[in-house]
Parts: sequence; structure tokens; C-alpha cells
Amino acid sequence: MSRLNTFIRFPIAAAMLAAMGTLATGCRIEQPVHPDGEAVAIDSLPDAARVALQANAGKEGISQVTAFEEDGSQMYLARTIKDGRAMDIEVFSSGQVCCIQTQVRPEELPPPVKRVADAETLGYPQRVFWKKENRDKTAGFGVVVTYVVEAASKSRDKQVEIDPSGKVLRSTFENN
Repeated sequence: MSRLNTFIRFPIAAAMLAAMGTLATGCRIEQPVHPDGEAVAIDSLPDAARVALQANAGKEGISQVTAFEEDGSQMYLARTIKDGRAMDIEVFSSGQVCCIQTQVRPEELPPPVKRVADAETLGYPQRVFWKKENRDKTAGFGVVVTYVVEAASKSRDKQVEIDPSGKVLRSTFENN
């Protein structure tokens, strides 16, 4: 009798688990989850993220959207041109803007930032400068401005993040 009991109990348990799985997935609101670095179509984004990206993009439109995950949150990075300048916009799937990074010319850098950028990237012939506006949780979602210098030589790439007073916040190297 115990073998028959096991024979009957197993299919019943399996059916119950399958039903519970169906109920659990049926109750969830499905958000598209994209692997890190995957290029995605703007139309496939959650409505709030798509609207936020389009509102911050230039009239030239968004050229590329990449999905990534940060601290367990699905995020999207859009590349665009606004007022003739390259621009990156990062948003959460909820539509909240995380960061806007705009390419700037060297003469637009604050003097302390320019001095430190020149000193930190001496010997790097190719340089690109960015103004980065972060919506920072620790600052009550106020805007925190920093500057990023991307520099390249034949053998190395360097990226330096500098605050407006000229303090180096982060410096990274990568060999080519």
C-alpha cells in the first residue's frame, strides 16, 4: 500500500507545484529584462523609460539604446546628439533619470578641472571631455556635477573623473 501511496502522491505534488508556478507568474507584471550590454529597440523599453529618454534626447533622436543592470535595477543607456554634442542618458526602467553625460570642449572646463585634466593625461594625444550630471540618492536626488576625461595613447587608455574644484575622484587605466 505504501508504494501505491507514493505512486499517487508524486503526480499530485507535481501537479500542485506546476499550478502554483502558473499562478505566481500570472500575478506578476512582466517587465522586459535584458542582459547587460544588449542593444535594444527603443520601442521595447518600458513606457516610462522610453518617455524619459525621448524627453532628454535631442531632435536628432536616439541612435542606440543599451540595457544593463546596476544594483539590481534594470537601466538603459541611450546615445544621442543634442545641440551638435554627443550625449549619453541613463534611466531606470521606472523612467527616473540617473545620469546625463554631455561632451564638452576643453575650453568649457572650469579652470581647476582643466589644470588637473591636463596634468593627469599628459602624454595622451587623444582626449575627450564630458560633463557628467548625476542624480544622486545621497544628495536627495539633487544633481551632482563631475567631469570625465577619456584619454588614449598607443598603448593605454585612461579615464579620470574630477569634481568641479579639481579633486580627482577616480582614475582608471586600461592597456590596449
